[in-house]
Amino acid sequence: MMSGARRVLVVSFFYPPDPAVGGLRVGKFVRHLPEFGWEPTVLTARTVEALTADERVNATAFASPWKLLRRRRTTGGEHRPAPVSLGARASRGPLRRRAYTAFRHVLPMSSVRMPDATIGWLPYAVDRGRQLLAEGGFDAIFSSSGPPSSHIVAARLQRASGLPWIADYRDLWSGNHWDYRVAPFRWVERGFERRILRNASLLTTVSSTLAKRLADLHLKPAEVVFNGFDPANYPEAPAPDPDFTVTYVGSLYWPDQDPAPLLAAVALVKDRPG
Repeated sequence: MMSGARRVLVVSFFYPPDPAVGGLRVGKFVRHLPEFGWEPTVLTARTVEALTADERVNATAFASPWKLLRRRRTTGGEHRPAPVSLGARASRGPLRRRAYTAFRHVLPMSSVRMPDATIGWLPYAVDRGRQLLAEGGFDAIFSSSGPPSSHIVAARLQRASGLPWIADYRDLWSGNHWDYRVAPFRWVERGFERRILRNASLLTTVSSTLAKRLADLHLKPAEVVFNGFDPANYPEAPAPDPDFTVTYVGSLYWPDQDPAPLLAAVALVKDRPG
């Protein structure tokens, strides 16, 4: 441990080398926090077989209702693929698509809404987190969401310890602009979120717009910590074309985000004389 460093317990369901995008921001936080005098200890889920050899990382088991659905099963020597997802089935017809959309907006099981698909991590994470806190020496708790389970775990650990708690939002929870929920479920979830975050000392998020929405909802200070780019990950990246370069960093959510119109417009410009 760094001499004189303060210790922070970092709570995040996703963490590298899990390829989920939710772990990238947290992984970089953990990497650079020692430069600012903070020694992180990570509490995460064992989502891959060999998570890391880093002694600072505590990876617990978790119960997931989707594990059985995702496994390939062998029966009588016959190897059968995992069941087709509900989303894939919904794309096979307009009636199925509408039913699937309605179901998701009423009772979604995703990484940004409750009950989220990782709620089975809660008892394992709280138990291990209490063990870590009992060892003493921590100065703060930091959690990153989604999924909301990360904040729920941190809230319970904060109540048990009384430590300052910083709650980071990579995406909004009840106010998520993409995975929305219809009323009255939205109002119930909003109230639940406010109760969970009531003891948070500070909220952080990725943009000023989201920070304002969080401050208005929770009546707490909300600061912006932008997502960034670490050139160390791409030491041999080619230089951009000096005439025209378009870079999109992120995911595309079909059908709400369709790049076809942009690509068609670029093609028209490219083919225009002069």
